[in-house]
Amino acid sequence: MSNNPVVAIIAAAGEGSRFGLDISKENPKQCRMLLDRPLYMWSLGEFISSAYINSIVLIGNEYILESMQNQIDALQCDKTIDVICGGTTRQQSVYLGLKRALSHTPCPTHVLIHDAARPLITTNDIDSMVREVIASGAATMASVVPDTVKRVDRDSLYIKETLNRDELYLAQTPQGGRLDWLLDAHQSLVLKGKEVTDDAACLEQAGHRVKVVPGSRFNIKVTHNEDMEICRYILSNRSL
Repeated sequence: MSNNPVVAIIAAAGEGSRFGLDISKENPKQCRMLLDRPLYMWSLGEFISSAYINSIVLIGNEYILESMQNQIDALQCDKTIDVICGGTTRQQSVYLGLKRALSHTPCPTHVLIHDAARPLITTNDIDSMVREVIASGAATMASVVPDTVKRVDRDSLYIKETLNRDELYLAQTPQGGRLDWLLDAHQSLVLKGKEVTDDAACLEQAGHRVKVVPGSRFNIKVTHNEDMEICRYILSNRSL
């Protein structure tokens, strides 16, 4: 275990509009039951289990904070777990989480940021990410692209280019880095009024090199309702 205090930020404030069914801010995707627990609780449990993680910031929206807090209290966890309200975008929510992490004791030196919509992350994956983040300063979990990738004209649907998949990876979470780097990078985006799609891109915009940690193809993001069925199958057979 490293002497560097590490905080995990779990983003669970989104609504998940592409999921379908009766999704709303009061009944978001991340609170849907996956087997015996809400979706967000699966990844939270893995971060709690990691000996590298000192504290956690769980970010929800205003409608689910009370329910989240009640579930956290029931865990009786000996790690600090703050439940906070996020912003209107993921980027804003993560920035709020980074600022809250500054109040933790001991103050974290490094941070991992994870999307609650990826419930199949494992403690081993988390530990690998922490080691690389401390060694390199910035890292993201990502998986290789197994298929041939085509760049396609959206209007005509004709292929414009075949890309070299040997240089392509699918970004996953966790992503992370030094806490001071991420705070400065997010603050810079706020001042510029700019939005990026993930925290690796945020670090890239600030001029930091981001190392890839090879991740499992099982670390899928629940986007559509059928993804829940995939997760149920994998979790039901994980120990077999």
